[in-house]
Formats: sequence, structure tokens, C-alpha cells
Amino acid sequence: MTTTTPAEAALDRSPLDPEHPPAVSASEVTRRYGRDDSALDALAGVSIDVPVGQFTAVMGPSGSG
Repeated sequence: MTTTTPAEAALDRSPLDPEHPPAVSASEVTRRYGRDDSALDALAGVSIDVPVGQFTAVMGPSGSG
């Protein structure tokens, strides 16, 4: 398994080929657990394009995703 840091991911981004749109595209995704003062943002403003044939996962510090 490989882990990519946010800085590495930003450097690795290349524009998508307009003739081959992504298999999956998500923009500004957020996921919050709880309410009010006990709320925890698991995802905050995550955007991703996944090309055809690529596998991508979002994992937290515990390894769950």
C-alpha cells in the first residue's frame, strides 16, 4: 500500500483529457458526524476526479474509510 501526502497529490495532478472524462468525479464533498460542539468533520471540501481504470480510496488515521 502506498500513501500520498497532500503536497505530493497536488504536484501529481495533471489536467484530464477532455476526450476521456473521469469515471468518477466529486467536488467539495463534506461529511460531518455529530452536531453542535461535538461535531467532527470526517471530510471537508474534498474534490477528486478518478480516471477510468484507477482505484482510489479515502482512509482515515485508523485505516477505516
